[in-house]
Amino acid sequence: YVTQAGGRLAPDRIERFAAMGRERGFEFYVMYGQTEATARMAYLPPRLATTAAGAIGIPIPGGRFRIDDPSAEGVGELVYNGPNVMMGYATEPADLAEGRTVDELHTGDLARRRADGLYEIVGRSSRFVKVFGLRIDLDRVERLIGEDGIAVRAASSDERLLLFVTAERLVDRARERAMAVTGLPAHAMRVHAVAEFPLTSSGKPDTVALVRHAALLETARAEASADRRVTSETIRELYAELLGRPDAEAGHSFVGLGGDSLSYVEVSLRLEELVGTLPRAWPTMSVRELAGLALP
Repeated sequence: YVTQAGGRLAPDRIERFAAMGRERGFEFYVMYGQTEATARMAYLPPRLATTAAGAIGIPIPGGRFRIDDPSAEGVGELVYNGPNVMMGYATEPADLAEGRTVDELHTGDLARRRADGLYEIVGRSSRFVKVFGLRIDLDRVERLIGEDGIAVRAASSDERLLLFVTAERLVDRARERAMAVTGLPAHAMRVHAVAEFPLTSSGKPDTVALVRHAALLETARAEASADRRVTSETIRELYAELLGRPDAEAGHSFVGLGGDSLSYVEVSLRLEELVGTLPRAWPTMSVRELAGLALP
């Protein structure tokens, strides 16, 4: 068997590896966890990898989940209890003598229990998220961008920073400011314009609604891309977006546009979706040459 954890794997890749397992004779386990519970709290049974890709599955043996303060839709903070939960937090050597101070782990993840019994993460309740290995304070991001006169709501999904503004003309300004205050590259974030910021029935910012809206836009975007014929312009637009280089041209290459290790993985994955398996020398190939690899 093969297991995967340490970061969320996109549903299409879960399905891809599950199919590979069926072909090659191994079972593929997708796992969910956090450091405070030795990185394993749930798993998706291999037989469900293609039909329930995206769900975190069920608790590991000996573990239990509950949903705290659920909404009308059953969404609330996911809390885990099990023998693998840490003993507590230590800030100085003397704390190590205290023994166990923690019995359960409040994950900071918003989740729901589906009708089929599987658990599914839908967002974050904690305002601290990790994107590209960087710990991001979403409230700080909102505050610093707001100092530039841009009202913004920040969230996170699929290890990507999500920003929402109330006018299309603010999208580029918000993205540039977010890059400056977080150190994240442009392709690690999505900025969307909405008519207004949604609120819950109690009048609080409705982060779940914003994340759901972003997911619908991402799905529509992926479907539109799948229907397009791959041309030099398709790949040029990809480079412009992921490398932050609107000046990219058909004769430019990944290396020539200043592509780095942070962008290498995402660019290569997105290119493979467009043109298929990439040759080893793809970083030095021009946009035009890469487009020529795509099947008609």
